[in-house]
Amino acid sequence: MAAATDSRTNMDEVSFTLDTLVYTPNPVPAMTEEKDVLCAQFVKQVFGNAYVMEEERSDFYTAESMYRAGQIPMKELVRAAAKSGTYRRRFWDACGPYRYTELAFKHLLGRGVNSQVEAASFMGIAQSQGYEAAVDSLIDSEEYDQKFGDDFVPGVLFRGTYSPNEDFNRMAAIYSAPGTSDKSLTGRARVKGIDNANRVLSLEGAGVPSKFVSTIATNGATSFTSVSKGLPKRSDLDRQDRNSGLIKSSSKVVNEKAAPRRRVEVVPGSYMYLTPAEESEFVRTNYGQSKEVAAKKGDLASKKAMVAELQKQIAALEMSA
Repeated sequence: MAAATDSRTNMDEVSFTLDTLVYTPNPVPAMTEEKDVLCAQFVKQVFGNAYVMEEERSDFYTAESMYRAGQIPMKELVRAAAKSGTYRRRFWDACGPYRYTELAFKHLLGRGVNSQVEAASFMGIAQSQGYEAAVDSLIDSEEYDQKFGDDFVPGVLFRGTYSPNEDFNRMAAIYSAPGTSDKSLTGRARVKGIDNANRVLSLEGAGVPSKFVSTIATNGATSFTSVSKGLPKRSDLDRQDRNSGLIKSSSKVVNEKAAPRRRVEVVPGSYMYLTPAEESEFVRTNYGQSKEVAAKKGDLASKKAMVAELQKQIAALEMSA
């Protein structure tokens, strides 16, 4: 025990103190560029990868300015944005209870809803205490503090193992494919413009039913397709063979001895990049075709001349008769 608590250890004439093993970061104020990046990440996460216009962003401009000035942490900026009129209009007022519940968990905790009890508890707070109290229940939770603390932007955190595994599946599925937005309407809502799955008159955020309302209620399994879309991509394994279903490497083999290519106008206004051999073949073929066309044009002209001469002779005979 004494050896464990000794502040200095000797091993083969090499000594070090515990002070050299413990890293204590010194808080350094973030630069303006770093704050810009963090604010962009925060808007993308909290608003579900949807584009936020300047007019909409003005709902939480004060909180964002205070964060940039170092007066409030990222946690309070997230809280202000989640309580803003822009967020409420897009995701709270425009969606049904199950949908806004899973979106709140995604945007603020970076995961899907794990159980019916969890969903019912959140919806109960929203119904009895109001929208802002429901937001506070997630941001002030122990889970939020452990995962993101005061200074980290909320987001999905893959932590290795999950028990049960369905927690991981729902976390991956809730993020869906890259480039998608949580404010997207269903096809029917886009066409009708007034009707959607939640019976809400809205142009954004609505029309998308809850992804997990049935799986949570029945404690069922999430589909593999929706899970695979939400998994982080690998640069060396990012293309799937549609025929075999196997993942193939998309990295292209670079031919360092490839012949240079030149931009060639193949038809007026249309260009192709051809190697010298391809260009010579194109010119040869095009030249042969040009000669053939020219010969046909010459033959056509001579025949037209013969027809004209015959027409003159016929006209002369008719006059003499």
